[in-house]
Amino acid sequence: METTPNASNKDPLLTIVISESGSEAIAVPTPQLRQSSAALTKTAVESWAKAAGVRIPLDADAVAQILTIQPNKYPDEGIVIARAIQPRPARAASLEWKGDPTLPVFPGDVFGHLLPPEEGAKGSTVDGKIIEPIQMPPEAEVKLGADSGINFDENTHEITATRYGIARLDQGVLSITPLLSVSGDGLQILGTVHPKDYFGDPTTIGHLRNALRLAKVKVDLKIDALKEALAQARKSGAPQENILMAEGRSPVDGADGYFQPAFKGLSSGAVLQDGRINFMERGAAESVQEGQVLGRIVPPSRGKPGVNVFGEELMARDGQPFKLSIGEGVRAAEDGQTYLATTAGVVVYSQAKLSVTDLYTVDKDLDYSVGNLRIDKGSVQVSGNVLEGFSVAAPGSVFIGQVVEGANISAGGDVVVRGGLAMGKKGLIKASGSIFAKFALHATLVSDGDVDIGVITDCDITAEGKVTCLRDKGAIVGGIIRSSKGVEAKEIGSELGVATHIVLGMQVKQREELLAERKSLKEQIVKISNALGSGSPKDILKRTPESKRQAVAELIRALIRLSENLDEVNRKIQDDQLLARKALQATLKAQKAIYPGVSITIGGLTSHVKETIKSAKIFYDQQAGRIAIDQGS
Repeated sequence: METTPNASNKDPLLTIVISESGSEAIAVPTPQLRQSSAALTKTAVESWAKAAGVRIPLDADAVAQILTIQPNKYPDEGIVIARAIQPRPARAASLEWKGDPTLPVFPGDVFGHLLPPEEGAKGSTVDGKIIEPIQMPPEAEVKLGADSGINFDENTHEITATRYGIARLDQGVLSITPLLSVSGDGLQILGTVHPKDYFGDPTTIGHLRNALRLAKVKVDLKIDALKEALAQARKSGAPQENILMAEGRSPVDGADGYFQPAFKGLSSGAVLQDGRINFMERGAAESVQEGQVLGRIVPPSRGKPGVNVFGEELMARDGQPFKLSIGEGVRAAEDGQTYLATTAGVVVYSQAKLSVTDLYTVDKDLDYSVGNLRIDKGSVQVSGNVLEGFSVAAPGSVFIGQVVEGANISAGGDVVVRGGLAMGKKGLIKASGSIFAKFALHATLVSDGDVDIGVITDCDITAEGKVTCLRDKGAIVGGIIRSSKGVEAKEIGSELGVATHIVLGMQVKQREELLAERKSLKEQIVKISNALGSGSPKDILKRTPESKRQAVAELIRALIRLSENLDEVNRKIQDDQLLARKALQATLKAQKAIYPGVSITIGGLTSHVKETIKSAKIFYDQQAGRIAIDQGS
């Protein structure tokens, strides 16, 4: 130690000693203090300290001790009257947790403090020398992420959760990962349930109810499901995921109107006592008499709106009225819903068109003795075979009593073959209605309706409706089957791995032409509207000079026609979009098996069957965006 003499006082009672490092100043007693009876004063002590070079405030407690101690009891080693002021190191931004960050916070939980960075403060030795603070290594600043789910109080530095989730600090960004998720359609809210919360307290129904309320969920909670999930979480000690916490109400679209026939129409055949079907008795060509009721139109029903989990109404589509096209031999009754035959003949109902037509009959094979048969009116019935290379065409239906062998058949209604189609990869069967046959071998079929055939072998089939293969063996083996509404058979493919391709939900209609037409109509409407100006047609004509009124009137009429055409195009586009959505609902059903070698295309995706699938339904899972299999259905 170095002793600094008291130059201002000839007989100081205390000697002030400053350590070499400047960390302490010590008041040491002098011999004079031992001999003096005079009391020490605060002013004297401060004066001696100042004279010794002390430049910081003295320790008040130490000075008070000096003033009260007896001189003969003053410690020889002295009393520390000042200590150096230590520098305060710089502090990086930091997060102070108040609980377990692996467990969830709930809205309103104050779960920690977010302390901002703080600069260091300089210190001082007792003799006034500056002590620089220790420099801290730079650290990333803690920030709140976008949509963090956190409120930050700048005064108290408290961080408060505004949603239910897990608080995470990732690369300096603090946020709450939500434990609630809403389905894309807004009808369901799913969540994860933990046995305890961030503070270690048991999770309760009240916790979850409040979290959902603050998430603006307006529908009733699935209390039973939440209770069960909580019980399971507490029992296992593990979180329960994807729990359905609340559910809205799906909108229910109204049913479309439809035509309810009063005649039997086509059937799968007569059912025999042993359960087999007599394909020969289909009732295909049904005769009616003049004045006979053919059926009535059932009106559409209104849709029922739904509500999502936030209480918002989800609109439902009202059913569309059925539009029946009336052909020859049919009239509407006074009620506008019931339809009657105006002549005797054969009922033809296909693609929403109802007719009563004549029936042209050939009581033998269609061969060289008959020749190609094309009629402009009615339906055709051939009791025998239609031989290879010959053609039959009718605006109504075509009924064949035996087999079609590589011929061309074209019908404005149905094609019904009581035998089969042995086509040898020749000819074409085309129907605006449906196609029925006992079997089809190496055949090409195009149907605007359904296709119902007992056994299909190596065929190329395109159907706007459903393809059904359930009679006899009920097998589809080889070829390609395209269907807008689905395929159902007993077996698809074969154990030998024959390549068989099923295409479901094809969108036959093309929207490009409709979209181009809508664009053109809009451009024409804008052009004419700009030329006419604003106002009603009456006002426009009123302000038009008489010499130009006729030309302006023509423009107004053109504008009205264009607007009507635009409404019709928009309706067609909406109908097409509805068809596209319905197309994804087409399914492939196999009552017995689907064998390796079969490939299924739905919604632009293709799945290849590698192993035999027993009794299954294959469909497009719209939520998952993939082809799915439901076995045993």
